[in-house]
Amino acid sequence: MKLKDRIAMVTGGGTGIGRAISLGFAREGAKVLIATEKRTFAAAQKTAEEIRSSGGDALALEMDLTNAPQIKEAVKQAIEKYGRIEILVNNAAVYPATPFLAITEEEWLRVIDINLNGVFRLTQLVAKDMVEKRYGKIINVASGQALLGIPLMSHYTAAKGGLIALTKALASEFSPHGINVNAFAPSLTHTIGVEEVLPKEFFDALGNAVALGRCGVAEDYVGIAVLLASEEGSFITGETISVDGGYANVFARLPG
Repeated sequence: MKLKDRIAMVTGGGTGIGRAISLGFAREGAKVLIATEKRTFAAAQKTAEEIRSSGGDALALEMDLTNAPQIKEAVKQAIEKYGRIEILVNNAAVYPATPFLAITEEEWLRVIDINLNGVFRLTQLVAKDMVEKRYGKIINVASGQALLGIPLMSHYTAAKGGLIALTKALASEFSPHGINVNAFAPSLTHTIGVEEVLPKEFFDALGNAVALGRCGVAEDYVGIAVLLASEEGSFITGETISVDGGYANVFARLPG
């Protein structure tokens, strides 16, 4: 097992990509803290129970990334239970689809606050413990939208672009403390949350533009997360790795 007895926190771990990573980490022997907001907390509890029923160890934590005291309390509970947090996956995000000219200031600030400022709030707390322990793996879930121009989500794109830059800065700052900081950039992914925002036609069009001929599913990102969280990825830091079926770098297949 590549993550045996490691302690991992995954935000947004009750649904979608976060759920897939939580289950994947558990299969590799990690003890998983599944942190999510109130709206999806029942799903986080269900995922934690699924891990425990399979012989693993997991705990669901309610945590609103815009609420600094709640983040502090969740991290405190995690460290009290397991003694440390060795792996942090910053996955939770919101992604409303709104044309730029229709985005209100309130919506813009909310997306930035959750998708970027929330990562700052949580990572700063967790990294303090990692620095003390001189060990840590921080994995940021970015987005292919931060690498390509895609319409309707400029606020989401801006936040994820900031996350990629933050990944590089933290990798530089934390490297003397035994901490790796990396990101991976998924393409458009079939999850319940995204499918509620974007029409099927959007998935069909983008799937046809992907070299491997389809949009992603949540399980496509488990392998890269496990690699970056494990010792097999110990010489990787400051990177943003595209996991997108070739969309960002490869022409779609020719017909026939």
